[in-house]
Amino acid sequence: MSDAAIAVGQLRSIVERIERVSEEIKDLNTDKSEIFQEAKSHGYNVKVLKSVVRARAQDANERAEQDAIFDLYMNALNGASRARTQAEPKTPPLPKPEKPAKSNVVSIPTAAPARNAEEWDDPFGGTGAA
Repeated sequence: MSDAAIAVGQLRSIVERIERVSEEIKDLNTDKSEIFQEAKSHGYNVKVLKSVVRARAQDANERAEQDAIFDLYMNALNGASRARTQAEPKTPPLPKPEKPAKSNVVSIPTAAPARNAEEWDDPFGGTGAA
């Protein structure tokens, strides 16, 4: 058996194993999705549930460190917003805008007013009297 034949067989084996594992992952993700749907049907918040699963997968020390940093950031933002509101005087609300003055635009009727029969001009140059 040549080296090329061995390499092809080994390559085929690796590719087939990867394909098999990919199919298993697809099946497992389908199962996981069904579990989340079940949780949702029981009234659980799926977004929070995913956060809980992610937090439980973390190392306890790493999770505690991230929680401490999160609290630090939130306290800094809340403290900054409190300090800003205490330092800056509250401005009174703006007065309501006045209603706009009547416009000088004149509306032009789109239809001509009706006329009496004697007011009509004769299109042939007459005075309208028969």
